[in-house]
Amino acid sequence: MKKLILPALVIIALAACQKNKITPGPSAVGKDTIPDGASFKLQLATDSTGSEYPTNDTMNVRVHFNHAYHLDYSFYEGEDTGANDYNGFSGWYFTAISRDGGLLVSDGIPYKPSVKIPLFIASAATTTHEQHFILHALNLANIPGDIHIWCKDNQLKDSADLRKGPFRFYIHRLDTTSYGGNRLQIVVEPY
Repeated sequence: MKKLILPALVIIALAACQKNKITPGPSAVGKDTIPDGASFKLQLATDSTGSEYPTNDTMNVRVHFNHAYHLDYSFYEGEDTGANDYNGFSGWYFTAISRDGGLLVSDGIPYKPSVKIPLFIASAATTTHEQHFILHALNLANIPGDIHIWCKDNQLKDSADLRKGPFRFYIHRLDTTSYGGNRLQIVVEPY
């Protein structure tokens, strides 16, 4: 008799849900883990001292989430660098890249687990051949504690969770795989 009661209760509950138009909650269909308006800042700094903290020579990219945003550049969702041309920049250059190739200092992202944010980094011809950098994720706002912010390095085949600490790397002007838009990306995903 007990074996029949549980299936009967399940059938009654499902019928009640259908009658009242109740749909399964997020936990039943996949957890939505980042709310609209959540954001963080990526800060890239030169790393000449080996210090764990950024120096004064920094550039920032703001990443903010909204489920209605698009991966392509939109004036209402992100801020481009103005000219999308880093050739006249002295020193070094750091941005996010939209799906359609825009270089962005503020990038609006539609959150989905394992969303990827490509990064662009370059060094001007006037700098030394090798430059060392440190990348931080700072000012996390409404990013739940169960979310990784991975920096994936396609050149070194390595990754680091920026929530647990900074990522150090260097670029060398003579090695074209060490800079540009194909080396680094941020991957945001649940633990």
